[in-house]
Amino acid sequence: MASRIFRGVVAPALSGFAVDQTGSFAAALAITAGVLVVGALAWVFVVGRVEQVSWADEERSFDACDERVRMIVGFVSSLFPKPFLP
Repeated sequence: MASRIFRGVVAPALSGFAVDQTGSFAAALAITAGVLVVGALAWVFVVGRVEQVSWADEERSFDACDERVRMIVGFVSSLFPKPFLP
């Protein structure tokens, strides 16, 4: 989450700084293209092969997940007064 906020603040500031220093958008577009190339290379070499998920195997783990969700909902509902619950 913090990285998304960081990117949302840094990208416009960096683009504005590049435009301010050079007087044209060429540097800002070059920086954007560089980030795009680095991201594409990371996708190819770091992420690796993407495979389809077999959902049949996942259905067995839903029971344990449902129990955890019930525990969390019970805990959260105990924190709030009853008039605020739907």
